Amino acid sequence: MANTRAETVALVILNTQRPDKQTLAESLCDAALKEAVLISVRKRQPFRDVITERIWPITTDATSVKVTGTGGADETGNNDKILNVITARIVDSNTDDCEKLVFKSKQWWDLNVIYAANNQQGWPTNGIRLGDYVYFDRPCEANKKLYLRCVTVPTYANDTTECPIESLDLFVERWVTANIFHSIEQLNAYTTWLGRAMIALQDAFDADIDIAQETKVEAPNTYSNKGLVIEDESGNIRTWF
Repeated sequence: MANTRAETVALVILNTQRPDKQTLAESLCDAALKEAVLISVRKRQPFRDVITERIWPITTDATSVKVTGTGGADETGNNDKILNVITARIVDSNTDDCEKLVFKSKQWWDLNVIYAANNQQGWPTNGIRLGDYVYFDRPCEANKKLYLRCVTVPTYANDTTECPIESLDLFVERWVTANIFHSIEQLNAYTTWLGRAMIALQDAFDADIDIAQETKVEAPNTYSNKGLVIEDESGNIRTWF
């Protein structure tokens, strides 16, 4: 069970001995979560707790769908801001058939999609996300939906909210502590606590990966070829040939 925001802030005050920085510490908790998620996206290892699957209906002949902001809620009413898209698909509402929607760069789009509305209606194959919208390379045919597997940035709703990513509560405590020291120009303490925060972040990455290691090994005799050695999370080894 992860620490709540109130518990995290209490630990930060204990670490810094600065109860006058409580309001700043509370606001920094959300900043710490965003920092960790941004790093996870850059590493191409987003935390599982921030990956969501969302679907929007596409109006016939539309060349775009609003996916965030006012009017951008998905079929379930979710309107969380999207940080990064992992997978995009166009799904047929009647058959559930789907095709990959390839996201292109702005440069590619400017060179290859002059005016999407003038292209032949069909099943979009290329897209781009700009601002609150996902744009298609052609008008979409009827009965289609946009499916995105995407990364969102969680926040603490209030003081009783537990850390939205359970394995990150230690990182949040240490990162906020570091930045409190930075705000009062205690740079040595800032450097020390930031280093501790990054260690906690790496531990969180490691904890977010399921352990199921398989390594090819040579057979122990000339009558066998190759086998597998399986190491479980307790370090126990079993070998098959």
